[in-house]
Amino acid sequence: MALCTALPPAGDPFWTQSPLEIRQIMCDLTRRGTSVECCAGVVGPLGAAITEVRDSGDIVLGFLPGHRPEQLLRTGLPAVAWANLGSVRVGFLLDGLQLDRAGAVPACMARMPLAVHRLQRREFFRLPSPASLLCELSLPRVAAGARPAQSGRCLVPMVDLSEGGVCLAWPVGRELSIQLGDVLEPCWLDLPDFGPIRFGLQFMNRLDDFRQTGGQLLGARFVGMELEHQRLLRRFLYQLQAGVHHHH
Repeated sequence: MALCTALPPAGDPFWTQSPLEIRQIMCDLTRRGTSVECCAGVVGPLGAAITEVRDSGDIVLGFLPGHRPEQLLRTGLPAVAWANLGSVRVGFLLDGLQLDRAGAVPACMARMPLAVHRLQRREFFRLPSPASLLCELSLPRVAAGARPAQSGRCLVPMVDLSEGGVCLAWPVGRELSIQLGDVLEPCWLDLPDFGPIRFGLQFMNRLDDFRQTGGQLLGARFVGMELEHQRLLRRFLYQLQAGVHHHH
């Protein structure tokens, strides 16, 4: 299962608060039997599915065998649910979560969410990155006695770019001390015509890249990017998509 993450801040432009739309999303998740990942604090992701959307406005979640929803309740923290609905990643708060002891399967009830976050999943909307564009990473300061090349800042070419993250082409021969799930911050991209943006990168997957260099491809998603920088990135991607950008 994908890493479960906190919900984006309230000011993020990808929230919908339309009750009609939210109900439709819940009904779609129910109808398709979509897998829903639930987490609270460090607990999760627990696998579930929405089994019913009640007229009262409650939703019922059935959990996979061995996935115990009481673990979520014990944390006392807000529980969050994530699911992939077609090409869209949706996230919402499980408000008023309580155990439903009526059925045979471990189940929970929650109130219909007041807001749902929707974002095109990164793998469905990626644009080839201009060759001139390099991603600047701050590598973690490593233990004393390590070679200086392993810490500090380095520039890495990118294969593609989206609103959700980047695919980096890690050069052959350069040592890589990054584990999946690690977050590197701060990192920067200097977008032609739009200026620099700053963000953290969380590494989600790694592939050996035999096509070209024998290096590795690293898929990473953006974390902690300010709204203003998200807007700049969106405008840059729009321009890139429209083919306006001239390769220097």
